Amino acid sequence: MKTQTYRNFRLALALALLAFPLAALAANPADNSAGPLVWQATRVPPAFPAQEAVVQASRYLGLSGTIKPVLPPQFVQVSDFTPDGNVRKTVYYAWLLTLPGVPATNANSKAAAEIAVSVLVDANDKGLDAAFTAKNDMKWVPRYPSFKERDPFQVMADDGWSVGKPLSTQLNSTVSQVLSALW
Repeated sequence: MKTQTYRNFRLALALALLAFPLAALAANPADNSAGPLVWQATRVPPAFPAQEAVVQASRYLGLSGTIKPVLPPQFVQVSDFTPDGNVRKTVYYAWLLTLPGVPATNANSKAAAEIAVSVLVDANDKGLDAAFTAKNDMKWVPRYPSFKERDPFQVMADDGWSVGKPLSTQLNSTVSQVLSALW
């Protein structure tokens, strides 16, 4: 056999090994993301104390200023991938807080609930940058084979909750551009 055939096979195998982990990441987003926002821990010193961030977030959400976060506040570096003109990525620092007891009401049934909301408080202007709830990984499973699988977003909308899938940026890269970036 010719050695050229094996060289082509090695290239295809290397590309497959690179593509499968990237596809898995795209299918299941990381826990440190919400829509176009992605955050990671940083060693940059905070611009103001965590308690001040809790007070700002509590004021925005309509909670008392003495509320305690569910998790310890974390100072993070946030990357915002929302396209803004020719700028594809914005990086800034913020406090990440998860506050319990935020009131939510169903528009149709008027049922009330208290939920935990995560908040990003911008380190520059001490203002609220984003507020979001935890990702729900639960999947609806039919009881019997004859039952259809239900879409949780549709079920919530039928119950009167206003739901919307998180915003995300559209991919603009071609396969050759992705491979060139990896190369």
